[in-house]
Amino acid sequence: MSGAGDTNALLALPDRFTDLKVWVVGDLMIDEYVSGAVERISPEAPVPVVRAQGSEHRLGGAANVARQIEALARPRDVLMAFSTSGNSPNVVQAAQAARRVGCSVVAFTGARGGELAGHADVLLKAPSSTVARIQEVHTLCIHVLCESLDALIRAEQGS
Repeated sequence: MSGAGDTNALLALPDRFTDLKVWVVGDLMIDEYVSGAVERISPEAPVPVVRAQGSEHRLGGAANVARQIEALARPRDVLMAFSTSGNSPNVVQAAQAARRVGCSVVAFTGARGGELAGHADVLLKAPSSTVARIQEVHTLCIHVLCESLDALIRAEQGS
């Protein structure tokens, strides 16, 4: 984690969850489409084997979220942005769009933070440069957030 200030800011977020949206974007969202011809059916499983002959990048995934944020988000909404390197162009674009409309940005990155760090209100850096370790830390953070929000909701409902 980056520091106590970022952790305290993250822990204060549930107090702001009344009447707002939480947007989530990550660098694993598909923006590239690969095409090709079916060459044969695999003998190991009944699936076609395709030889990739071309690829094309289309607006979608994280880039599409950036456009939705510009159109639908309001001040006080929160964007949770995930990028192991912190340099995924579409995730950075979504964070920039969120900041333009007054959203808070919570960024989850690897140890270096990347370009995304400069667009975050709260930065949570996994202390690794190994993608698998970074994703494990991000997954743990998601579970902690969900458990915390669940506890907050149960407390408000008196159960």
